[in-house]
Amino acid sequence: EVVWSDVLKGKIPQFVPKEYISLHNEMISCVYFSLHMNALFASAEYRNTKKYRGRCPGMIMVTYDERSNFRIPLGVSTFFVAESHNIVVTGGPDTFVRIWDVYIPTEPSAILTGHNGGIVLVFVQPEENKVYSVDYQKIIKVWDLQEHTLLQTYGDLVRLIHHSETDLTYYYHSHLRELVVAGRKLISIKCCPRVRVDLTDGNTHAAPVSVVLYNRLFRNIVTCGLDSYIIVWDPWTGRRKIIMKSCHTKMIYGEIIDIEITAACFDPLEQFLLTGARDGSLKIWNYNNAVVVRNMSIMPDQEVTSVIWVVDR
Repeated sequence: EVVWSDVLKGKIPQFVPKEYISLHNEMISCVYFSLHMNALFASAEYRNTKKYRGRCPGMIMVTYDERSNFRIPLGVSTFFVAESHNIVVTGGPDTFVRIWDVYIPTEPSAILTGHNGGIVLVFVQPEENKVYSVDYQKIIKVWDLQEHTLLQTYGDLVRLIHHSETDLTYYYHSHLRELVVAGRKLISIKCCPRVRVDLTDGNTHAAPVSVVLYNRLFRNIVTCGLDSYIIVWDPWTGRRKIIMKSCHTKMIYGEIIDIEITAACFDPLEQFLLTGARDGSLKIWNYNNAVVVRNMSIMPDQEVTSVIWVVDR
């Protein structure tokens, strides 16, 4: 256990503190130290427009004894430093997302507009060239880092979290590529997850294939897997035609879980597909348009090991 006052007084020889006095005139909202740049980044919000008149140093980068001021009206609530690209992305109460070159603090490289609320979180996926931003109204937007264009708007957080909940905590796990949102409930959002190259090439199943069928009527191949996927293939070109995900699911403790498909067959005319799962559920599919025709079930939690479509029954 170490007392911070003892660290500042030099009583702990393992720690050599360095203070930055009067870095901002307002409370600091976010800090980050870059080992690659050997620089400290610190931001603050400046909401008193009459006092600062838009000339506030929303974010300051300190390298050795030099300071670079990134002047942003109303200041900065959150930022993300992408060291591999030498850029920093900022967001603040003015609803704008700004992209800066860390060595050109006088003017942003791009300004991304589209949010209707103050920005509370920004992060970057350098490998995918994507910028993610979250505003106060729980709207997530995905931007192209190079083209500076909007790729996607995700608004399901408004449905999942009550509108009265505004003080939320966000954490982005860069390795798992998951955004965790914490309030009265905990929500995990996958943000462009990595493809498991040891399991799939991104175009086929992500778990072992349990059934392979050939349809003579439509002249295609249908595969079912333990990942609860049904995929229709063109055998002559080798290309995927249709993919159906989460075909068999089950609600467990409020979470929808995919159930493995363990058996499948066609009807005698080969117009419909019958699938069975590990939890005992059965489904009849018009698989050419991914529509479920009928839901059935045998005994609960009893695995379906084989299915046969009997003629005239």
